[in-house]
Amino acid sequence: MSNMAGDNDVWLGQLDKANNLYSHFKPVARFTGSSWDSVSEPERRKAFNKGVVYGEKNAASHQRVGTYWLFRCHVESGSDRWVAKDPERALPMLNLSKGSMAQARRTLCETGVVLPEGNGNSAVALLPEGYCALLKFELRQGKWYVKLPTDGSVELRPVDQSWLGIGVDGGPPFLPGKLAEVVTRVTWVSDGDFLASVVDRYRGALSSYLAMIRGTDAPHRRLHRALHEANLTASSAEELQLFVERLRVEWSDTARSLEALGSMTALLIDTDEGKRLLETAIEHRTREVISSMESKLKSEISIRLAGREKELVELNEKLGDVSRDLKLGTGALEALHRDREKANADIKQVKEDVGAAQTLLDERQRDLDEVEARIADLLRERALIEEGNSAADSKLQALRASLVNFSDGARRVFEVAGGADHEAVGALATRLQALLNGGEKSVPPFLPNSLPPWALAIDNAACEIVDARQIGNRLIHEAQWAGVSSEDMLLLDAFARSGEMVLLAGPMADSCLRAYSRAVAGGVIRVHAADPSVIGLDDLWRTSPTGRPTAFALAWHRAHQVPSEVVLLCIRDLDAAPFRLWLSSLQAVLDSAQRPRNLLVIALPSARTEDAQELPPASDPARYLAALAPRPLADAARSDDIMGSAGAAPTRWLVSDPPPLSRQTLQLVAKRGRDTAAIRRALRVAAVGINTAEVMARDAAAGWADFLSEADPSSLHEALKLGLRAVASLRSTR
Repeated sequence: MSNMAGDNDVWLGQLDKANNLYSHFKPVARFTGSSWDSVSEPERRKAFNKGVVYGEKNAASHQRVGTYWLFRCHVESGSDRWVAKDPERALPMLNLSKGSMAQARRTLCETGVVLPEGNGNSAVALLPEGYCALLKFELRQGKWYVKLPTDGSVELRPVDQSWLGIGVDGGPPFLPGKLAEVVTRVTWVSDGDFLASVVDRYRGALSSYLAMIRGTDAPHRRLHRALHEANLTASSAEELQLFVERLRVEWSDTARSLEALGSMTALLIDTDEGKRLLETAIEHRTREVISSMESKLKSEISIRLAGREKELVELNEKLGDVSRDLKLGTGALEALHRDREKANADIKQVKEDVGAAQTLLDERQRDLDEVEARIADLLRERALIEEGNSAADSKLQALRASLVNFSDGARRVFEVAGGADHEAVGALATRLQALLNGGEKSVPPFLPNSLPPWALAIDNAACEIVDARQIGNRLIHEAQWAGVSSEDMLLLDAFARSGEMVLLAGPMADSCLRAYSRAVAGGVIRVHAADPSVIGLDDLWRTSPTGRPTAFALAWHRAHQVPSEVVLLCIRDLDAAPFRLWLSSLQAVLDSAQRPRNLLVIALPSARTEDAQELPPASDPARYLAALAPRPLADAARSDDIMGSAGAAPTRWLVSDPPPLSRQTLQLVAKRGRDTAAIRRALRVAAVGINTAEVMARDAAAGWADFLSEADPSSLHEALKLGLRAVASLRSTR
């Protein structure tokens, strides 16, 4: 297909939308002059703005969506959208050109055909001998049959032979142009009706002749007149031609009989001997017909007489019913009169009730006046009370100013006394603050908290809850908002929720982590800042030398308390600590049943060196964490996150069990792994990714099993390869 649509091209389009204001056509094919060329989705979007052609106002309003239309189109003035010119309903074509005309008639009238669903009840049938016909159909028991006119005739038109091979993707072909004028007709009544008409014509001729037997005309004249009235002469040439043509094609014996009748007619009319034979046959047949008619008339008269007697009985029964209805109507009229008298009595009672209500209303008005006087007295008393409250407020303000001065002095005293290093001083400061502030939470504390603010979670009450069916769309939306590859965001989710500790590296790491937290944890991240003092696994749980819980311990505890809520923990500056001393132990803990499955652990490096140029072999750190370097989108420099625009409200993922894995996924991953631990870790990644990106998660899990078993990074996902280079870079900087 050419890159741009032409103004004279004939298009076949499917109605996509239709209302009072506008309509949409989705082009599916273009007519090239000899065939329909299919239009794919990319071609359609390249040729037309948004891949659709707009209909003019009321062009296809309230038409059925999904029907096919023919149109030419042009670019609307002042805009870049394409508009259809005079769209017409497309007519499907049925190719019955092979075989005989009788076979085509039986297929259309007796066997039935299949028409495109929802495209009306009209179609063009391509017939043998270079003809076609525009036909109307009716649906019976799942198939469409031709709906013939009363006389059973069908108008034939010449057909363009180039139409015989056109089609759209193997579907039903549609007529690409206008039909020619009618050139001839055929009769398509059923075989039974056709034979009945033949017999009726013979019987009609005989009946007409017998009706004229008492006339003054000669017998041969009466015979000619009877044949004329039975349409067996050439007075109606066209109809007789259709009649005889079908007899000659499909009923040769009957046609020969008809021709013999014509020869016999000429003999009877033209010869004296024929006239005498005809007179003798007619007199014999007349006696038989009169005898038969007398018996039939007697039988018919007796039947009609019995029917009249039955009708008389039915009329008597109806008369009885009318009498009963009249009695019932009289009773209903009397009941209506009684109801009227009762209604008058009710009206009188209502008037009395209204008078009593008016008296009661006057009494209530007097009570209202007394209440208003009491309200005026209360308003005067309130004014006096407000004057007293104003004086009390002035005294309270002075007292509050004194308490503020005292609070400032107390804060300086506690700061000099040592602050949070002394437990007793800290407890005393907290108690004094509560007494001075009267329980107000907005007043800052006297002493700083022992835990840094980034280790504490801030609940986001405005976030919404999403389940496993919605999380995939949320992750893709947040990835686009942050300018990160949607595929890498889904891969991060699969590894994080499977229990792996994910190392996010590269320039997009922070944006990716922030967007991921908005999708699964309501935007809440607990941060554990690693430092050189973390030399063992226990140092991740408590601080030295105070022994207080770390952000890691608080996140673990929160995950146990609320198992349906995702708790996202970030170990920042992982390479600031000697992580090789305890990384394998941490991975074993996260891989065990002790870890709450709603606790997701993500690490960020502190080093900002260039990644390794070549893909390094697997090292010990790379086996115990899933390193991933998210890739930016092509237009990431203009992402909504960087531009400062507001994204969708944060959401929180409702923790649920992953669906079971398919046999294909189980076999693929198990075949790639060489030990039980590697297969188990890879299968968890595949199970989590079923609801978001099943095929990608399955392939990534298979490559992950290869890497954990064979130390072969070649089959890893591209983002994991970039992450592996980042791990090698960390190793070179230590």
